Amino acid sequence: MRIVATRFLRGPNLHAPQPRYVAVVEVDASDRVPAGEPSIAQRVASLAAELQRRAGARAVPPRVDPVPGQPGRWRIVSAYRSEAVVERALRLAVDAVAALARGEAWQIDRAVNALGVLARRHAVDPATTALLAAATRRGVPVLRLDGKAPTFQLGWGSRLRVVKGESADDAAVARAHRPAPPHGPTDAAAGPPAGLARAPSALALRRAARSRIDAWFASGDDGRIPLIAITGTNGKTTTTQLVSYALQRSGRRVGTTTTQGMHLGGQRVEDGDCTGYWSARAVLTAPEVDVAVLETARGGILKRGLGFDRCDVGVVLNVAGDHLGLDGVETMDDLARVKGLIARRAFRSAVLNADDPHCLAMAAELQPGCEVVWFSLEADNPGVARHVAAGGRAAWLDGDGWLVLAGTKRERAMSELNVERLIDAAAMPISMRGHARFNVANALAAAAALMAVGLAHDAIADALATFTSDARRNPLRSNEFDVDGIRVIVDYAHNLAACEALVAAARGLCAAPGRLVGVITAPGDRRSEDLAEVGAAFGRAFDELVVYELNPRGRQPGENAAAIVAGAHEFVDGDRVHVQREIRAALAFGLARCRAGDLLVFTCAGTLDDFVAGVRHAHPEAAERIAREMHTGSAMA
Repeated sequence: MRIVATRFLRGPNLHAPQPRYVAVVEVDASDRVPAGEPSIAQRVASLAAELQRRAGARAVPPRVDPVPGQPGRWRIVSAYRSEAVVERALRLAVDAVAALARGEAWQIDRAVNALGVLARRHAVDPATTALLAAATRRGVPVLRLDGKAPTFQLGWGSRLRVVKGESADDAAVARAHRPAPPHGPTDAAAGPPAGLARAPSALALRRAARSRIDAWFASGDDGRIPLIAITGTNGKTTTTQLVSYALQRSGRRVGTTTTQGMHLGGQRVEDGDCTGYWSARAVLTAPEVDVAVLETARGGILKRGLGFDRCDVGVVLNVAGDHLGLDGVETMDDLARVKGLIARRAFRSAVLNADDPHCLAMAAELQPGCEVVWFSLEADNPGVARHVAAGGRAAWLDGDGWLVLAGTKRERAMSELNVERLIDAAAMPISMRGHARFNVANALAAAAALMAVGLAHDAIADALATFTSDARRNPLRSNEFDVDGIRVIVDYAHNLAACEALVAAARGLCAAPGRLVGVITAPGDRRSEDLAEVGAAFGRAFDELVVYELNPRGRQPGENAAAIVAGAHEFVDGDRVHVQREIRAALAFGLARCRAGDLLVFTCAGTLDDFVAGVRHAHPEAAERIAREMHTGSAMA
């Protein structure tokens, strides 16, 4: 028997709203027990919990399930207070069961003593423990921070306070202070309550802790800043950027995470993918942030759980086939369960896509008291109509192509609806004159989320009218360029749903006699049938295709492109489908096949630098102009 994988899920996750330690153990065929008896994995899990209890650490029986499709492997899911203790307890339990299976003696007392020492070393002193418990009872979020001494944050962003304690072995007194703001003078640091320092009993500790929490956070104040979390298969980054943009224009200090990086107060502080647990925590621990807008991706949820215990507004844009067959996500229902975690952790409003059956099902799993705010591209969606008639809030595209918000004015009776047209979809820069319906859907979701968080309708309309998805603000998301009369759209589309939406927009934008040329790829870790469908989606509508590879992700060179080409060949003659392995060479080749008036779609799996380099091969002046525009403003008027 051996442990083959472990993972700490430090925030709400698919197993529980609280942190969990997940371990996968493999049991040899010779050690498997008859049906009806507790499995070896179940015995290991029970022993691990018992060892923790004997060592003085609280523990509950873990959940044990067979890993689907992997005979002999079991998943053990454990609650925990201390990561070090729960991990060590499981390893001791595995060693014990293995020793007993070999007929060897195993010293349980020695293991319990060692685990007890570890538990005391990682436990927090009673005064700090009481303070944290009092904060939790008030709904104040508690985050453990890095550092040698136990250090905790109470509250988020501009409303946080920091509590420093020591290990239980040192029986130290908790100290607390408010961090200095990024600019200007600071208030005097809040010192520790004297009652915590000399409390003679658990009751006195609780009273002193409650008094201090009440002093720091007034009645009704939970120390939280508004948090909007956004997920979905497609559109996450654009929607997140749009929501953040609107809030910044209204004067808020916004912390934002996306696949492109992290921004605090409008300043970029991190590049790269920031859609996971640690990036969310980085925003929530920044004292200069008044509101958080967090793109939350599937991978981050599965790897570490959410970086927050709950959100005010949870947005689920859509659920489409992507990443299937990876990380235990085998079916669309599996994927919907992952995405739906954001809706299930929303405590104020859940913004859901009324045109998506998976999102429709999420409405039945919300927290008590959490409202649903629907959005829809359909002017006559019956579910939305019933919802609005019953006094619910929603956003939709009406029959004339206008974005509409429906809600209730606070000063009026709840039954009196406030329905307001915001903007003609074709007037939004991100809509590509109304042809990019996927961005119209993103705008509807953003408008619904902003309404839910309390932004005025006119401020929402202003943001929709002025937000541009250019190379500087929102790179690789429907960026438009002019290359010597050839219109180029650069987009990160990397799954079938995104590619189909991009194809539809391109068909609407390309006027005769212009031709449609695609320079396309897709990630190699997708299933072969998914890659073929991407090729078919472009093949149905495009006049010519160039297929390239950037990262085969485990496939042999050429295999990824071959699967895409196979799908395209169902609709396009072989002499109009070309393969260029390298990304920049592929773009240069595709541009060489174009003439003025054509439209080229580039599904860019690299960077905009790759795009500029590909353009430079035959269009050096255009490449230099685009490079300047990328750093100074919009790439296309």
